[in-house]
Amino acid sequence: MIELSTYHRLGLKTLYIFILERMFGPLAIFFGIMVVIVLRSIDESFLMSTFSMSVAGVSAINSLVDLFVLLLVVLWIIIIALGAFIAWLDYHYYQFCLDDHALEIKRGIIHKEELSIPYNHIENVEMDQGFLSQVFGVCRLVILTAGHEYEGHENQDGGANESEGILPTIDKGFAEELKQELLSRANVHIQE
Repeated sequence: MIELSTYHRLGLKTLYIFILERMFGPLAIFFGIMVVIVLRSIDESFLMSTFSMSVAGVSAINSLVDLFVLLLVVLWIIIIALGAFIAWLDYHYYQFCLDDHALEIKRGIIHKEELSIPYNHIENVEMDQGFLSQVFGVCRLVILTAGHEYEGHENQDGGANESEGILPTIDKGFAEELKQELLSRANVHIQE
């Protein structure tokens, strides 16, 4: 049972997904570091014979490469920590509440947004689930209302359905329970 008039977070799985979403940049840097390390391990005699370099020249290049790798590692650690912190802030400040008359959504770190979706405006609630979402057992909950577009969905008349509220990543079991509660409060009966 979902508690009324209490703000809820999206769930711990959401935090993990938010962190994973922010790790693509750091992964690129990580692979860059690996390439530099592989290049660093090239035999010095190969460099000297191929590029007609002296031992001092190869040693100077290796020192620069070592410094570059160290800087990349430090940058990578900073980006990982910053990404995880921003993901935690996104998670912490994304909350929702079912009150007597509406679904309330609060979100945003710097640009704070408070959204109120009256139950009588809700036309449908959909659960979107891609491959990765299926693996983690989460989905995206889309609250379709009159007056706000949600691309990619059409209503029974062939027109675009409209959405005002989206809970981006939420545990699938909890999403099903929330969907039923919202549809019941909106007095919407959907044929499955």
